[in-house]
Formats: sequence, structure tokens, C-alpha cells
Amino acid sequence: MNTSEVLNMIQVLKDTGYRHIDVVHEGSHIILSNAEMLSQTAQSSGMPMSSAPTSTVATPAMPQTPQSVKIESLDSAINVVEDEQASKPIQGGHLVESPIVGTYYNAPSPEADPYVCVGSKVKKGDVLCIIEAMKLMNEIEADQEGEIVEILVENEQGVEYGQPLFRIV
Repeated sequence: MNTSEVLNMIQVLKDTGYRHIDVVHEGSHIILSNAEMLSQTAQSSGMPMSSAPTSTVATPAMPQTPQSVKIESLDSAINVVEDEQASKPIQGGHLVESPIVGTYYNAPSPEADPYVCVGSKVKKGDVLCIIEAMKLMNEIEADQEGEIVEILVENEQGVEYGQPLFRIV
């Protein structure tokens, strides 16, 4: 089983609020337990952790090599996978949000280079992108100086008012 499959299962565990995922498929066996959810459930219900009920989720397309992985702590499992892929989400910084509803463009024309990319240094007033609304091209400018650490939308994607576009630190 590769790390992206394990990461996907961990994300399912976090997003759904399940306390436990036990996947058995074509010779593979993975058990993921969310210790935080187990302890919260046990504390709120007054039950000891060992008697907390569990939910089971199966995922398709597991490799055929037999494996067994038991992860006691969701936090330690996330740290292991993120260390391998170095894909820890970026937190903090300043979010540049869309001031209008429209279509996001990262460059002035399809053949031109993008205005900014991850790692670009920007100054207040620098153009970050264009949002097309009602056939008008609106340049979106940086409202503070810093470095682009995350671009939160894809080129030619529709955006909503207030939707985060960039993270600047």
C-alpha cells in the first residue's frame, strides 16, 4: 500500500469523524484508529475507551501484497505520512480573497507566464491574477508585501466572492 492511499484513509477518518477504520481487501489489512475521537466519545458518554463502538469503512483498489498496519494515534500516523511526502498544509499568513464572483486567470493571456507562483515575492499593489466578471478583466492586487506560499485556486476556475485565492507570509 502506498503512502497516498494511507493518507487518503487518514483524511477520511478525520473528515467523517469515524473513530476507527478497518480495511481488509485482497490480502491487505489496515487498521486506523482516531485516538482523539475515541477519547472524546468515551469522555462524553462516560464509557471506558475499550468499550467505545467502532465503524468500518472499506476502500477499493488495495494492493495484493499482504500487509497489516495498526496505528494507535492519528497524529503520529499523519506525521509519518507527511514526513514521507513533505506535504504538510500551510497555516497562518494572510489570505487574499476574491472581491468578486468570476473566473480566475493566473496570467494576462493563455501563452503568457503567470503573474505569480509559489515562492514569488510580492509588494503591495503587485498584480496577482485577473478575475473576469461580465466580460470585464479585473486585476487583483496584493494588499500586503510578502511571499506567495500557497495558490488556492486553479487557472480558469470559477471563484466566489470572499473565496481565498492566495496565502502570503
